[in-house]
Amino acid sequence: MKQKRILLVVITAGIIFSCSDDNDTDQEFTKAYVTLQGSDKVAVIDVDHAELVAEIDVNFINTGDRPHYVVIDEIHRTWYVTLISSGYVCKFNLDTDELMDSVFVGNQPALMDIDRENQILYVSRFMPMPSMGMEGSESQLVHKINAATMTILGTVDVGASSPHG
Repeated sequence: MKQKRILLVVITAGIIFSCSDDNDTDQEFTKAYVTLQGSDKVAVIDVDHAELVAEIDVNFINTGDRPHYVVIDEIHRTWYVTLISSGYVCKFNLDTDELMDSVFVGNQPALMDIDRENQILYVSRFMPMPSMGMEGSESQLVHKINAATMTILGTVDVGASSPHG
């Protein structure tokens, strides 16, 4: 009889805990980052549920920063965004989406790639689109940035204007 009561208590506790409504706001989900150039924000999308979960403000200057491109580093739990109008590359925490650091590279930073193992960001330039009335960069340089310290390590001259990619 004692074993039946213990079994009944264990089963009841299991049912209660399995049916509890746990509103854990720290649940993990798959994120997508979308730049919103017109509003100087980066949208954070929960792709599992197709929902907007946050808009991260990247408005540093009054005339518009225009976030352009995002690179994610899952290993070091960071993400980076280029701001084509203000000339910055910003580093954010992947878990909290808080700004961690930034570096001014000037001259319309556009696309990026990251060497995750060596923590080096390569930042190219905005390309010209004359048919749309848009000028690009005359720079022939790709910036090489230490992603850990957000300092410029140097540049690579690619020999053509507006390297973009």
